[in-house]
Amino acid sequence: SIDVTVRSVQTIGPLVRVELQVRESGESVEAELAREAADRLNLKAGDTVFARPRKMTVFPGDYQI
Repeated sequence: SIDVTVRSVQTIGPLVRVELQVRESGESVEAELAREAADRLNLKAGDTVFARPRKMTVFPGDYQI
């Protein structure tokens, strides 16, 4: 598990996108949850939680579209 702080929570149809900040490194991480799961967790900006990645995509620091 990764110790993170919730930075923002944004509902997008049936999904919820959560922006997280890793407490140890300050690195930003984004997570997507099903709306039902997010409703159960009741996440709010400023909450400290533990995240457990299931599928992960990492982009190099110089990644550009």
